[in-house]
Amino acid sequence: MKIFGLTSVLLVCATVGTLVFASIAAHAEGDASTVRVEHVTLKNGLDMAFRRSGHGPIPIVLIHGYSLSSEEWSKVMRLLPDDKFTAYAIDLRGFGDSGKPEAGNNFSQLVDDVSQFLDAKHLSNAVMIGHSMGGSLLQDFVLAHPQQVKALVLSDAFARNEPPIGISAAVQKRIDGYGASDANRLVFEAAMPKYFDAENVTPDDIQGFVSGALKASDPALKGLLAEEYTIAPIAMARYKDIKVPTLIIVGAHDNFVSNKQVMALTNEIPGVRLTAIIPRSGHTPMWEHPDVWTSTVLRFLEDPAVVEFSHG
Repeated sequence: MKIFGLTSVLLVCATVGTLVFASIAAHAEGDASTVRVEHVTLKNGLDMAFRRSGHGPIPIVLIHGYSLSSEEWSKVMRLLPDDKFTAYAIDLRGFGDSGKPEAGNNFSQLVDDVSQFLDAKHLSNAVMIGHSMGGSLLQDFVLAHPQQVKALVLSDAFARNEPPIGISAAVQKRIDGYGASDANRLVFEAAMPKYFDAENVTPDDIQGFVSGALKASDPALKGLLAEEYTIAPIAMARYKDIKVPTLIIVGAHDNFVSNKQVMALTNEIPGVRLTAIIPRSGHTPMWEHPDVWTSTVLRFLEDPAVVEFSHG
């Protein structure tokens, strides 16, 4: 992994997290960004819901993981300096409060939806941040629309240059289990705790995420889970075209993303500047340790070689 031309790995240690937390907490308590829920109709007719915070010159677009929604970003949105960034956390089609068409629940359509969202909001060059499925999706997005991406952050994401894992019996059981609301609740109540390190979430947190997941449509849940495990990998020659400044983040206790996946991202994306391991965190570090996760992203973005801020 490359940082300033060197090969290294960054471990975001507890001490660093504590020191950074002090300054970020002061921002959160003194002038926390207000998060507003808004809607926009895309060119293709999709009603896309999104959360918005801040009023700064640098746009950040946040893409949620499978079965989740823009709500997963609510903690970190309040920690981003609102005079530097305007953050947009979208609900992908089929999830959260966005429209739920029967068709189009695949990576190709989601890539087009995200591009249309940027066009609709007149965001020509954004920092794109994705979690889990959202991070995998952004690897396709940056190759399809490089002109729309200023920098890339992939948090706890599968590497799209790796062969698909395939649908295991457990994954097929989850796909088959979707149906009526009561059936979906059983699936989510079994699956959702695995998204976190148990030390970092409360029963109320889990129930909140289950309630949010119940907004998702069955076509989106079935289609995108199958696609995540079967989609053809991006050819290596094409993958080498991801040259925008890139940050890789992973929770130390992530139950889904293996070290092999992290190294595939780190070693094969030419734009990678930094790979960060968030200690004592599971698959969703932006919720489990939002202070450390946010400080890691800000450290990356405040490198003048990544994002140039105006100080005028």
